Amino acid sequence: MTNKQADAARSKVADPGLAARGRSKIDWAESRMPVLMALREEHSRLQSLKGMRIAGCLHVTKETAVLIETLSAAGAEPSTSSPPSRSTTAPTSSSRSTTATRT
Repeated sequence: MTNKQADAARSKVADPGLAARGRSKIDWAESRMPVLMALREEHSRLQSLKGMRIAGCLHVTKETAVLIETLSAAGAEPSTSSPPSRSTTAPTSSSRSTTATRT
């Protein structure tokens, strides 16, 4: 079993079919976060967080998904969990579960 398969097995997303809608929301958030996107571009080249494991429990929104993807692009291995809450959006969580980032 590959790491991606193991991550998918651990991921508990109610409706993976919402991933495309979630990706659309994340793309929208990226377009409104120019500073974070500039940091992502710079640090993805430098791989300044390579090998670092970063864990957190947070409400998964389109904005926090952009942060998680930025950490990953910089070389970190982010692992997140979400508390059961109405502020965690199903489409965004679903989209995050289809990437290499552990959720």
